[in-house]
Amino acid sequence: MTQVISPGKTIGILGGGQLALMLILFGARLLYYKVVVWDPNPDSPAFKVADHYICAEYNDEKAFAEFSRMVDVVTYEFENVSAKLLMRLEEAGIPVRPKSSVLVSTNNRLNEKRMFQEVGFPALPYDFPSDDGKVPDRFFPGMLKTISGGYDGKGQAVVRSVAEMRSVWNDRFRREPAIIEPVVNFMSEVSVVVARSLAGDVRAYPAVTNRHENGILRETAWPGLRIPMRATEIATAVACGLDAVGVITIEMFLTDDNELIPNECAPRVHNSGHWTIEGAATSQFEQHVRAICGLPLGDTHATWEGRMLNLLGDEILAAEHDWADNPNAFVHNYGKKDVRPGRKMGHVTIRNRKIA
Repeated sequence: MTQVISPGKTIGILGGGQLALMLILFGARLLYYKVVVWDPNPDSPAFKVADHYICAEYNDEKAFAEFSRMVDVVTYEFENVSAKLLMRLEEAGIPVRPKSSVLVSTNNRLNEKRMFQEVGFPALPYDFPSDDGKVPDRFFPGMLKTISGGYDGKGQAVVRSVAEMRSVWNDRFRREPAIIEPVVNFMSEVSVVVARSLAGDVRAYPAVTNRHENGILRETAWPGLRIPMRATEIATAVACGLDAVGVITIEMFLTDDNELIPNECAPRVHNSGHWTIEGAATSQFEQHVRAICGLPLGDTHATWEGRMLNLLGDEILAAEHDWADNPNAFVHNYGKKDVRPGRKMGHVTIRNRKIA
């Protein structure tokens, strides 16, 4: 197979959630690619817009054979897919972008910390929970995190003492491998979405500020104000250090003394980049498709200022009505079947001011 995947060929996406849905609608369709989605969930939103979908577990051999036969390049919309599956696809001669080694470096918190250090940006200090209570006092209050599998606040808990740490680790986390980090006193939470092409070109979107509630992103403001240029330097260094192809997102803490501390890396399109659909020259979804298919990267400058709000649970039910009178408000409904408290059901982007 050639490195460049020309329009008309087929992209395979592992995972069928809202990120895959938007990759298809605002990336693949725009650039004339076909899409096959593989996800075990029969209610996956992306199934509704894919050219073909496979509903099966990721260890299903028949599904692997069908998927491999149909696709020309593979990407993934979330980190909890197996790196071994990506390796098998690579061994079968199918380009996986970002490649399996990128996932190995980012879906494990210890590997992720080592990766940050290797590219020159030390992450937060950490220790391991244990029954002997030997974690130093400086880690409390602390954030207890499972080493893998955490997202949207899952696999994370604030603990204020050794006793509370042991209780959460034993009962709630069922003694899964975990780390504890000290809680950071930060001025704001920052993220940078950056794309890296097959040729090694890198383009970063403006850094944004984020507000979380219970570990779930609630609001993104773009472009973020008073964010040091170092944020873009960190994101660029990570993308290049990983030799990643596609969109990569780095989340950071901006401290009161104007220091940036890298926190997490997501090797995919990201919730904090949803604003790019209506607020940037090229959306993160189109950019990701461009990158993984070997096309030139698009312009990343912001065309508007504004904010993006996640719609959780039953907030989606009134969203169309609530924002109907605002011509610069754009409601995205992910079409999920079950409305549950705290579940991301959609988002609304509000454009405030056009940028000349």
